[in-house]
Amino acid sequence: MTLKDKLLEDAKNAFLNVEEFAEGVTYAPYGGSPKGINAVVVRERLEASGPDRGMSLGRECEIFIANDVATGVTSINKNNDKVSFPVQVGGTPVSWTVVEILGHDEGIWHLRVIKG
Repeated sequence: MTLKDKLLEDAKNAFLNVEEFAEGVTYAPYGGSPKGINAVVVRERLEASGPDRGMSLGRECEIFIANDVATGVTSINKNNDKVSFPVQVGGTPVSWTVVEILGHDEGIWHLRVIKG
């Protein structure tokens, strides 16, 4: 096993493990069926977004999910894919829209989502 293989394995088995850092979310790809996956959610990143940057604050979060067909997703459709998770840990899930791919590699997607 190479170091790269080990890092990809760790991404799925440690970083995205609900016993460690992650929580369960529902990912609904545009035109596809929603499925439960694990994600690390960075909540309440409040900053201006879109064309109103500098004028208003929008509720947004960052999420990390697996770049994997079985435990995550292998493609992202910005502005159309939806993710459901609570605004606060333990709350009722609400819908968030994937608006930006902040980064990705063979193991992880890093996404910006906005409420709605």
